[in-house]
Amino acid sequence: MHKALRAYGEVLRLVRRLPHDTRAYYAKYARENFVNYRDVDPNDTAALNELLNRTYTHSLWVLNKYSLDESVAEYDAVNAAQETPGGHRFDAEIGIPYTKSIMKTINYFIWDILQQYSGSNRKNVPVEAYSTSSTAQKP
Repeated sequence: MHKALRAYGEVLRLVRRLPHDTRAYYAKYARENFVNYRDVDPNDTAALNELLNRTYTHSLWVLNKYSLDESVAEYDAVNAAQETPGGHRFDAEIGIPYTKSIMKTINYFIWDILQQYSGSNRKNVPVEAYSTSSTAQKP
C-alpha cells in the first residue's frame, strides 16, 4: 500500500509539470485510476509491480505528449575518493547508479519549487564538468 501511495504522490507531482489547463483533468484521471485498483491484493507483488509499471509508462507517455522530457539532462557522477574509507563506504552503500538517479529527482524537486515545469521556463546555464585531475595547491 505504501508503494502505491508513493506512486500516486509522484504522479501528482508530474501533473504539476503539465500545462496549467490540463492539470485538473490528469489529476482526476490519476485519482480515478488509483481508486479503481484499490482492491488489488497488497500481497500480490506481481500485480502491484504490473500496475506500477503501467503507471510509470503512462506517465512518460503524458510527459512526452506535452513535450516535457523526463530526462532533460545527462547526469554523470564520479567517486573521486575511491581509495579512501569514505570512498569505499560510498561505493558499498550508495554507488554511482543511485547517485545519478537521485540527481534527476533533485532537479525535479528544485524545478517544482521554482514552478519551472517545462524547459521554456528554465534558464540554460552552461555547466563545466568537474575534473578530478586538477589539484588545488594548499598554502
